[in-house]
Amino acid sequence: MQQAEAIMQLQQGNATSNIIDLHGSFSDLPEEFWLDVCTQVSPIKNSTIIMNGRDLESMNSRTIRQIIQLLVCTRRQHLRLLIFGLSDHNRYILEITRLSEFIEIVNTQTQTAATVHMV
Repeated sequence: MQQAEAIMQLQQGNATSNIIDLHGSFSDLPEEFWLDVCTQVSPIKNSTIIMNGRDLESMNSRTIRQIIQLLVCTRRQHLRLLIFGLSDHNRYILEITRLSEFIEIVNTQTQTAATVHMV
């Protein structure tokens, strides 16, 4: 069985957001990755980090730990964290772990753009 490779691309979105495209297994990302994301995002320019979860495989306990690391980092910098494109299973995991109370979950990238501009 071939192991999925995690790929992350941090895109400069607009003046108020950055987008992280996640592909493969979230838990394959090195833990230092999340610190890099937080240092690359300027809270002065950007108020939102958006995660694209369309190509994200199933979450596990390491994934949850890494999401919490990102959440802690974003909260320290007063950034919003949104995610879109989750499978029903991954959305359910965020809901039962109550992470959905801190991470805004939307269905599509279009809805994400509308949510970002509402604030």
